[in-house]
Amino acid sequence: MEDEEGGVEKGKMTEEMNVKEGHFHEEGNLSQSSSSPWLSSSTRAAGLSSTRSTRKHSVTPRDAYGFDTSSNPPSPSSPSSPSPKKGPMGGFLSPSETPEQHLRQKWTKLLGKLEKLSPADLLIVTCRWRTSLESKSHHSLTLKSVQSKLNLSSPLTTLSLKFTKRIRSGIPRDMREQVWWLCSGASSKSQLAEEKGELTYKGILKFIEESGKDENGLANVQVAMEVEKDLHRTFPNNSHFEAEEGLSSLRTILVAYGVRNTTVGYCQSMNFLAAFLLLNMEPERAFWVLAAIIEDILPADYYTKHMVGSRADQRVLLGCLKWKLPSLHKHFVKIGVAPENGNDVPLLEPLTCTWYLCIFINSLQLGSSLRVWDCFLHEGRKVLLRVGLSILKSCSPELMKCEDLIGVYEVLRNNRCVVSHMADGPKPKMMPAEELIKLAYDKSWIGSFPHDKIDAMREEHQANVAEEARVMEVRREEREKERLEREEQRRLKKIEEEKKKKEEEGGERGEVKETTRETEENLLEPPSLLFPSLSISSQQSLGSDAEAELPSKFTSKRNSLMMLVGAPLEITPPPVPPASSPTGNLKKEED
Repeated sequence: MEDEEGGVEKGKMTEEMNVKEGHFHEEGNLSQSSSSPWLSSSTRAAGLSSTRSTRKHSVTPRDAYGFDTSSNPPSPSSPSSPSPKKGPMGGFLSPSETPEQHLRQKWTKLLGKLEKLSPADLLIVTCRWRTSLESKSHHSLTLKSVQSKLNLSSPLTTLSLKFTKRIRSGIPRDMREQVWWLCSGASSKSQLAEEKGELTYKGILKFIEESGKDENGLANVQVAMEVEKDLHRTFPNNSHFEAEEGLSSLRTILVAYGVRNTTVGYCQSMNFLAAFLLLNMEPERAFWVLAAIIEDILPADYYTKHMVGSRADQRVLLGCLKWKLPSLHKHFVKIGVAPENGNDVPLLEPLTCTWYLCIFINSLQLGSSLRVWDCFLHEGRKVLLRVGLSILKSCSPELMKCEDLIGVYEVLRNNRCVVSHMADGPKPKMMPAEELIKLAYDKSWIGSFPHDKIDAMREEHQANVAEEARVMEVRREEREKERLEREEQRRLKKIEEEKKKKEEEGGERGEVKETTRETEENLLEPPSLLFPSLSISSQQSLGSDAEAELPSKFTSKRNSLMMLVGAPLEITPPPVPPASSPTGNLKKEED
């Protein structure tokens, strides 16, 4: 009897260690249980990659998703109240039933009903984002609830309403892969690819394998090098991606998607999306969910070169801030953080753009990120707007005290509801995931968001951003053209200078050759022409004394000619002058 009571009490004591919807502790830590064979494989954490040797080893305390929890230990659980408690989806829990068991029981029953639906009806129930895109009219969940209770809605609508409520209440961790696979539309997307004869995931992998390797040992496709640059920056403190198996799966998915969608290829932050999906499902399903997010759920041009869709959403967020939180927007305009004209670029864009591109993976605690993804994959892009405004309103007391952009950045990076699970050092007491989701959908907190109004704002801003991108591209092309022209001018100028230098060197060599030719001609002339005053009849009568009397200029030229010829030079002495010449008289006097 004591053991049974102790078991019941132990179950109650651990109640607060699990988030009611999704097994997350309210401080952001995850339970250690996992039923996914891909995640629980013991080989995933074995063997660190040599390129990641500086990372933390897996001996540090980590949650079930592989993130370090040493800097943020869970707070001790408090004894649960003996009074009956409600489950996460309504109804009272039995004394021996935990919120986790209650949640799994509800989801098991709901998934059993979904299996009986046709593929078309399954899309209607699970993919609410698709219904929102196809229908411009706004039907709130409250209105649908009233219609359902009054039996005014169809059974399919009632089931869709129940599925949405389950999503917002949380998904059991071991069921998250199946639910994400359904509500993202990835299941129907993969089947449609097979029916149309498009490249499947296995077909893409075969194509990559047949492409061979480049000189760096990477796949011989266009995006391989870009993927490799960001690969080791993805979740650097996560044990799953310290092992080569995790890195290989991440590399394969990103390269495969670059092959599938050459328009997008690879864009920064896609590595975090793929890694986050790999933590929850097997690689092939993660690939198709990634494709559904980029191609279907998010607006067009979200991850393209100019990121038109993402930049337009930043301005939609600023417009909703002016609409829903006018006092905070006025303060942002006053300190220069937000522009007075809604079409100008907001200074908050670098921060909020990270929220949207990574879908809050790097901006929230892990439990909150997963809950945001649960709602996002089911309800679509509008969830990002709700969560972004909820964060800004939660931080509004601190934001109203900021006097510049730096202060705003500090608040939004260190507030209790936006502290990332990737941040180092001790973390403040964080907002529970359940609280953030409730605030995002609380009508009294930020109100409703009609589809038609949000879509109109997005279309206007997207047109403006697209025009700005076009102008920027024209300017970039003009600058590139000017740069190429300057390089061409410098090249031609360099060629002209080299040509001129060669001509000058050639002229100098011509002058040297002319001087040498004249010297040779002068040396080849008889001495009598060079020195007409000399008249020596024969070499015997002249002797060495007469040769010594030759001018030094003639001697030096003779020596130069001898050096050029390379042999002794025989010079025929001139004839001996007659006796009547002064030289002859001088000779007689000497005799």
